Amino acid sequence: MNGPATLAAGKEMFETSLKNLQVQYVDFLLLHNLQNINGFKSRFGDNKLFGWLKQQKAAGRIRHLGFSFHGSNAELPALVDLYDWDFVQIQLNYVDWKEMSRGWGSGGGSVTTSEFLYNYLVGKGIPVLVMEPVKGGALANVSEGVAAVMRERHPDLTPAANALTFVGSLPGVMVTLSGMSNMEQLKENVSLFTGFKPFDEEERAFMLTVADLYKSKGQIPCTACSYCMPCPAGVDIPGNFKIFNSASDALLATDISRKDVADKRNAFLKLYEGQDKAIRADACVGCNACLPKCPQHISIPQHMVRIRELAAKIR
Repeated sequence: MNGPATLAAGKEMFETSLKNLQVQYVDFLLLHNLQNINGFKSRFGDNKLFGWLKQQKAAGRIRHLGFSFHGSNAELPALVDLYDWDFVQIQLNYVDWKEMSRGWGSGGGSVTTSEFLYNYLVGKGIPVLVMEPVKGGALANVSEGVAAVMRERHPDLTPAANALTFVGSLPGVMVTLSGMSNMEQLKENVSLFTGFKPFDEEERAFMLTVADLYKSKGQIPCTACSYCMPCPAGVDIPGNFKIFNSASDALLATDISRKDVADKRNAFLKLYEGQDKAIRADACVGCNACLPKCPQHISIPQHMVRIRELAAKIR
């Protein structure tokens, strides 16, 4: 549930949802994008909207009430203690398990890890809904070096299937939300979770070694959500990041005499320069308008400088 922070607006949104869905109740209602206790109070507490939602639950119009969490480890307990929540949605994947390398908690020394969020909720007996199990598609399109390591261990699983199996194997995970953009992905996901074969503790530990390898390849942790768009200068931010990530290990390699490195660098440059000049990283003016919009807290202008400098170097 997101929108204007007024009781009237919240009521209208809820009633409109029931009307549009043509139902008398909703099974799950989620308070969207809670980061800390102050944010909860300003959007749902001070305006008495949360009290009204609890009344709707008591009346049977809401069967399960929860929230999606987007803050640091330190902020979660206070939100959990507010109510006897039926579920909480968190970002969880094998790369973010030990450290969310996306810049979360960059201020005040705070930290966010999937491991803490998951363990805290399970310890409280709260079912977990998982968002970003494939990190916005990034874990489905890992570099060849990372893919080869997983393929050697699990030859029958794609990189995306490895990521989904890691999440689905965790006790207490009620739902795994996988963003699918075509029929092939839908079929793969249905097949994976039909007769699901979970990873044991050893396999989950292996995936954490894959996470270390993934991070060493210099990937930019963009999930292509496009919340940063439109860019005032016209830059295609997710597009530039996708092109960089497609060959980031080769772009950062010191031994550029290797043919595979040279081929990947040339492929990157072809993709990068194949874009219209107006949307390349070169067009970034460093206005920082994108920074507060990014839910991953990525230092976008810094990476734009990094990309254009690498492109110039490869030329």
